Amino acid sequence: MNRESDVDYFARRAREEREKAENAPDPPRYRKHLDFAHAYERRVLILRREERAASASVDAEAR
Repeated sequence: MNRESDVDYFARRAREEREKAENAPDPPRYRKHLDFAHAYERRVLILRREERAASASVDAEAR
């Protein structure tokens, strides 16, 4: 079974919400989906930052 990573999941959800925003019939729905997309994108940034920090600490321990 191919399991989606958290980063991949949140990145996919951000893309989906952006598509929903583009197709929204009215401004409030557009804004709602755009807000969701921004929240997912922030989560992706946080997860990537955590991955880099964990990788850096493992590299530092290996030295």
